[in-house]
Amino acid sequence: MLKERTIQTKWGNVSGWETPFGLVVMVNPKWLDVDNGDKGYQREFDRKWAEYIARNWSARKFRPINLRLRQGLLYVTNGQHTANAAVLAGVDEVLAIVNNGSESRQEEAREYVSMQRDVKRMRPYDTYRASLIAGDEDALILRKVTNELGITVGPKRAPGVLSAIKAARDIALDSGEEGLRATLDVSMVWNEDDLDRFKYEVLMGISKALDANSAAIVQANAKRTSAHTLFTTANSEAAGKGYVTISNIAAILGKKRRNGPAPSVIREG
Repeated sequence: MLKERTIQTKWGNVSGWETPFGLVVMVNPKWLDVDNGDKGYQREFDRKWAEYIARNWSARKFRPINLRLRQGLLYVTNGQHTANAAVLAGVDEVLAIVNNGSESRQEEAREYVSMQRDVKRMRPYDTYRASLIAGDEDALILRKVTNELGITVGPKRAPGVLSAIKAARDIALDSGEEGLRATLDVSMVWNEDDLDRFKYEVLMGISKALDANSAAIVQANAKRTSAHTLFTTANSEAAGKGYVTISNIAAILGKKRRNGPAPSVIREG
């Protein structure tokens, strides 16, 4: 049998019914908060999308908003655009589920990442930002190393910006801080205007090359060609699949500069 329970918030008491999914409540959308902005874990708010939802508001389409109670405030972990749309549409109450466990911003971020993966595909950059607050090891390593090297982590490719975030996190998780530092340090050798130098295939290729060669050798050879040339050549030679296997990237770099034909990139099955 469901039990009724009341929680206290900064704005007033909220009553609802306890369920295995959390406390099911009806709440004024104006009472809800979102942890976003430059230091927040939520994705950037898209006002046009909220306005679109408000214009087409229908209770039949409505999905419950997920909340967590922290310091008297109800923070949205899933449904920030729905909550804002409800306010714009003049809706007095919305259905919500409050996960009223321990008050933890870290747990909020974890819940947000988990829900967004199932509800709406997140950019690697959005996942990374939330994972930092959640305290995920690979994200923390990525932030530490990029800060040391003066690299900006961002969603779009540009000089000095690491956008191949998933690849970098994979390397951090697999080879730790030193492996990621060596990989990014070699990547930085390429021309500042070469936007492909942090491309997924190039990053992973350097990581593999460093398993069998010293960073100094790979770095010295990298100075003699561009990441764009390497990627284009490998893309063609590996039937459009990029550097499928480039544990021999150092050898490719060295032979290309001796005016000979680039060796074939062999795909390991």
